Amino acid sequence: ELEVSYTRRIGSHMALSIAPSWSEYRDPLAWYDMDSTGGAATYGDRYIFASLRASEARIGTRVNYYFSPALSLEMYVEPFAASGKFSDHGELAAARTSSIRQYGTDGTTITRDDLGYHISNGADSFNLPDRDFGDRSFQSNVVLRWEFSRGSTLYLVWQRNRFDSRELGRLVRFRSLGDAFAADGSDYVAFKISYWIPVR
Repeated sequence: ELEVSYTRRIGSHMALSIAPSWSEYRDPLAWYDMDSTGGAATYGDRYIFASLRASEARIGTRVNYYFSPALSLEMYVEPFAASGKFSDHGELAAARTSSIRQYGTDGTTITRDDLGYHISNGADSFNLPDRDFGDRSFQSNVVLRWEFSRGSTLYLVWQRNRFDSRELGRLVRFRSLGDAFAADGSDYVAFKISYWIPVR
């Protein structure tokens, strides 16, 4: 895991903060799926696990600019990328144990196709979906704050959310964050005003 944080004031009006991070982790026994074609040892259900290799990268950037004590512009931007690849699928061998019967061994076969995986065990067979993932997202918030009189403030907010899925299961790097900027998404604009009414 790699994480760095950098904060700096630029002059008397601007503050900048950048926090890039990257991580990779493995889970040898990640939950994968459940199927209702199991045997008596697992009470008629199959509890399916797999080995997961996952990675994440992000860069959180915050910029605050103060035109005056009453007027400021605040911006936060975060491109994000994550991936996960599953392998060594298998099922719980018996209830109240941690023993996994890996597919492709012990008389079972596993084949991959366009839809996922096909598992066979003698006359029994079933399918598993492909759960490899490759997420790309981009989130940003821009807030203009104006205190136009004492205790009364106007806020103008622009929010952008983008998401895409690509390169399923492929280990992400910081360059993967470039895909997040091109992802499809939506924009929201909000206007809020609070007005202080003095009561004597």
